[in-house]
Amino acid sequence: MLYDNRIFYKNYNEILQRTDAEGWDYYSCPNPECRAKGCFKRYSTYIRHLVILEDENLEDLEIEILRLKCLSCKHTTNILPMEAIPFWQYSITLVFLILSIVTSPKGQAISKIAEDIESSFQLFYVYLRIFNEYRDKLILLFRSLSLCNREENPPIRTLVAMACSKPPPFPQEDYMRTNRSPLFLHRRNTVSYPLRFGFYFD
Repeated sequence: MLYDNRIFYKNYNEILQRTDAEGWDYYSCPNPECRAKGCFKRYSTYIRHLVILEDENLEDLEIEILRLKCLSCKHTTNILPMEAIPFWQYSITLVFLILSIVTSPKGQAISKIAEDIESSFQLFYVYLRIFNEYRDKLILLFRSLSLCNREENPPIRTLVAMACSKPPPFPQEDYMRTNRSPLFLHRRNTVSYPLRFGFYFD
């Protein structure tokens, strides 16, 4: 999978309209046994769902995703918009919005929040659990960005507020730069299904 910090769901058509002649020179193959640069050609497209919040309503978008083939190792990869979390339908922006509401000091019931945006409250608990799994890495990231000091161990509510303190692609881009992996990835890397990521930061 490839991420490009210039590519979001709203401007994804720019990638779809690009031809091989215009080049993919700035992308390196995410296959760790290859890493060839500028060796891609268009291969296919597929439809991916991305759930966003638009005008206080959930909107399930169908996005045509471009797949490229590396001419060096023959592996294929796709280009994902920055909002997309691998194997998740909810956008990372929506996930952080939900987390900010759920952890709000107002203490609104999760079931009521889920009802308001027509979603599942069980899913919110999954997001909280996964966020907790990434807590230590987020603290290290925010310390490196001087958003909290080295002695500080912020609670979840504060971490979520820090994550929402800047416009997207923060904190996804900063996390990718540091960890070479997308934030909230929740699928194991296996021999039968290896997870390979490539990044381009303008």
